[in-house]
Amino acid sequence: MRKLDLKTETEVEIRCMGEAVIPTLELHSLVELWLETTSKHERVAATIGSSAKEFVMVLVYARKLPECNN
Repeated sequence: MRKLDLKTETEVEIRCMGEAVIPTLELHSLVELWLETTSKHERVAATIGSSAKEFVMVLVYARKLPECNN
């Protein structure tokens, strides 16, 4: 909210894998959803010192777009 210079938290939208995250969703539930989605892909072997890029859940935040009422 502060980084975007917004007045309230309700103006911020958080996205994971391109989908809006429900504000009341608990973090462990979000992690479970992320793991379910990423586990559909081939398992990646990890070794000490290798990149962890495949194991990072990316969350993106931005100003929430106004909803269109058609």
